[in-house]
Amino acid sequence: MANNYFQDVPENNNDSGQKSIRNITVTSRQRPLKRQVISRGTEQVKRQRKSGLVIWVVAFVSIIALVGAGFFVFRGTKVSVIPREQTVVFDEQTIYTAYPKGEELSSGSIVYSTISREFEESESVEATSVESVEENANGTITVVNDHSSADLRLIKNTRFETPSGLIYRIRNSVDVPGKVGDRPGELEVVVYADEPGERYNIGPVSRFTLPGLRTTGPEMFTNVYARSDAPISGGFVGERPVVSENDQASTQSQLRTRLDEKARSAFGDAQSDDLYIFPELQTVVYEILPPEFADDGSVRVRQKATVSAPAFDGGVFAKALAEVTSADAGSGEVGIADPSKFTIGLINPEEIEIGKDVLEFTLSGNATFVWSVDTNLLARDLAGNSKESFQNILEKHPGIEEASAQIRPFWKRTFPEDANKIKIEVVSVNK
Repeated sequence: MANNYFQDVPENNNDSGQKSIRNITVTSRQRPLKRQVISRGTEQVKRQRKSGLVIWVVAFVSIIALVGAGFFVFRGTKVSVIPREQTVVFDEQTIYTAYPKGEELSSGSIVYSTISREFEESESVEATSVESVEENANGTITVVNDHSSADLRLIKNTRFETPSGLIYRIRNSVDVPGKVGDRPGELEVVVYADEPGERYNIGPVSRFTLPGLRTTGPEMFTNVYARSDAPISGGFVGERPVVSENDQASTQSQLRTRLDEKARSAFGDAQSDDLYIFPELQTVVYEILPPEFADDGSVRVRQKATVSAPAFDGGVFAKALAEVTSADAGSGEVGIADPSKFTIGLINPEEIEIGKDVLEFTLSGNATFVWSVDTNLLARDLAGNSKESFQNILEKHPGIEEASAQIRPFWKRTFPEDANKIKIEVVSVNK
């Protein structure tokens, strides 16, 4: 029989007031564990976050600074150039000469071409009576010179004939430009019917012949001709409303005033460094156009102004003046900073036909000549050369007054081999 080790232990007797070892409650002296939340102080977290942000900002700024420094150190070479300038006062006693374009001239001669613009004004006027009238048709045709490279002069009343035998004439002498290579010279002119009447009102004509050239031989007669791209109109014989002489004169005077205003600014947008146009040399030819008749019996009075002026090649004109007025003009190209600062006056203007005759003129006022700098050539000359040769290279460019160079990176002593990496900046002290 197995031993029961607890059999000798007396049973608990609640009435005895004694406690059995089984009923003894063991009390712990250890304090109960409390759950502690371990957390960093708010200020400490903020300090650490701020510290991290500062590190990133410093890193970003450092990168930007390095990039900027690298850009500055390694950026391309730059050359700043101040062109040569000289201001002169013109002697009003000096006479200059300009020749019409197309003449065989020596190099450096002043040459001019003719620039023209047309303006038209009209006004509706009430008719005061009716009368019988006879009017000649008129229109614009294009004269073609496929015969010679020389200009062709057509005198006043030169005839143009249609295939059906109608004759039209020009009322002023003209010069038709010569052909250039295989391209014929062309000139637009106004022609008038030989007789009044509606028979001369015709549509576009592909080919007019010039009867007066028949005696010159078949080649010239064939290769000088004309064509029209618009109708020839206005021919009339019969009764039409008429404006009184006073109304006609008054209206034409008003139209002239309006045309004058347009003529004064005719070439404002054509002026440039490459083309000099002087308003004081322009001429204006006024033409009273045939009236237009409305169904209500009113008459539209019309007038046209043709404004012409000599136009000078800017570089050639400036160079010629510089050679006359400057003792050391040199061989470089030159321009004029502001042509409006001097005026030009023709000698015997009433005897001159612009576009046909040689012009003699004087100048008054002053001009600032600015020498040109060929930036591409300068860059090519500098490419691959040492910084010490900079001044010697500049001496080959007479248009440069002074210049400075910044070679990057700064420790390099030679200009880049590639001329495209050399930036040339022209700075004018006149601006």
